[in-house]
Amino acid sequence: MSKAKSFTDIVNSIKQYKEELGLREFEECLYRGHSDSRYKLLGGIYRSNDYSLKNEESLFYEFRSKAADIQQNAVSEWDILFYMQHYGCKTRLLDWSDNFGTALFFALSGYKPKQDNPLAIYLLNPFALNELCTNGKHRDFYDPDNLNHKDNYSYARMLMEDLKIPPASKKGIWWEKPLAIYPIRKSERLRSQNGYFTIQGSDQRPLKEQIDTGENILRKIEISEEAIPEALKYLELFGINEFTVYTDMQNLSNYLNKKYNL
Repeated sequence: MSKAKSFTDIVNSIKQYKEELGLREFEECLYRGHSDSRYKLLGGIYRSNDYSLKNEESLFYEFRSKAADIQQNAVSEWDILFYMQHYGCKTRLLDWSDNFGTALFFALSGYKPKQDNPLAIYLLNPFALNELCTNGKHRDFYDPDNLNHKDNYSYARMLMEDLKIPPASKKGIWWEKPLAIYPIRKSERLRSQNGYFTIQGSDQRPLKEQIDTGENILRKIEISEEAIPEALKYLELFGINEFTVYTDMQNLSNYLNKKYNL
């Protein structure tokens, strides 16, 4: 982990960590930003004291039933899960982007002046993660449809299999550690954010606790308050704002109000 006191420190840390992560040619580094460095890399659904597989299944079915707008398009159960994540429902997914600027935007968007804890940017080698989590059998991103290839189960059916007594874990959520997946970007938000996901498996611990510190998989940069003015200028220079990240009318309005100090 490094602590950046300037934007130059941030850039230098990224260069160093990308080299340490050992990404091969044509392999993407993924980024994730947090306004509080204490935030754990854990799917939102696991943050509730009331989590259960049954609640996860019920949440999915109710969202699918009531989200009428997305039903106008041809969507799979995986697409529905991705829509859930991007509209605030708790899922076992974590958002990542191959665009550092997007991660920096999310880190800065929740920043409060003189807060006690620094911001944080995570760098992930998703290929090394998948290689570790499959014991060397699979290095590339997973196509979500291939996660349920064993018995051709849908996402919801995988949850149902795990709800059986005893759980049919080999048929349901068969992976233990998080896997990096490459979604089909039907959602405008996924496209605008260059979005990827990791999907939690049966191990409900944060990602950092599931990998050895010596593995070249994950790195963290803490951003101190001194670096924030330069970081904000970077976002402005490259045109990264509420509207370019979310691309809806509400966030266009938010961006324009802020731009004109209204």
